[in-house]
Amino acid sequence: FSFSYTPVRDHDKVVQGFLCPCLEITEQVLEQRRAQLRAEMTDRFRTLRDPVALSLEASALVARHLGVEQSAYAEIDELGEFALIENDWNDGAISSNAGRHRLEDFGAEIADVREDSRTSAPDAAETFAQRGIRAFLNVPHVRDGQLVAVLAVHSAKPKHWHPADIVLVEEVAQRTHAAVEGARSEAARRVSEKHLRETRDALALATTASNLGWATWDFTSGAA
Repeated sequence: FSFSYTPVRDHDKVVQGFLCPCLEITEQVLEQRRAQLRAEMTDRFRTLRDPVALSLEASALVARHLGVEQSAYAEIDELGEFALIENDWNDGAISSNAGRHRLEDFGAEIADVREDSRTSAPDAAETFAQRGIRAFLNVPHVRDGQLVAVLAVHSAKPKHWHPADIVLVEEVAQRTHAAVEGARSEAARRVSEKHLRETRDALALATTASNLGWATWDFTSGAA
């Protein structure tokens, strides 16, 4: 809330009371926090080049923003059957979920796994209890009609997921995927350029040797 106090005076200028106007600004505050998260992502992504480091940083930022204990970025295989989590961010309250998981095991959003009929069956409840998960939010990222990634958020306590939280996690998932793909493309470009330089240098050396009448070398075996 935003509020202020204004004295109410009588004809003799004596304070007889006060006026306290209040304005509810929850959405304004939440949007400021979301804007701060976006700015932090932009700053962090600018300095990171490793795909795993990028996804881990995004997971850490969104987990801290939502006040949860774990978050992970998962990539979907080409057949759409498995989700691979290279690494996850957690504060130790929830067991790591890094690894390969069947996509069908991912749900959508659950505020309390013990109370929701989709997750309260004995086997499922036991699995969540062992991992320390009480609530979760899995937001998919779809590109060109194909599911390519999921950003998973896990809470050790029951948690109501605000619609704005879901929209924000969707945005983080999209930006993370773009950053990861960009990092991979850049890495591939550097490798290609390095190989091209090495090949060009080898050919230049061979040409020089030939022009000077040197022995021709086999650059793959090192033999004359």
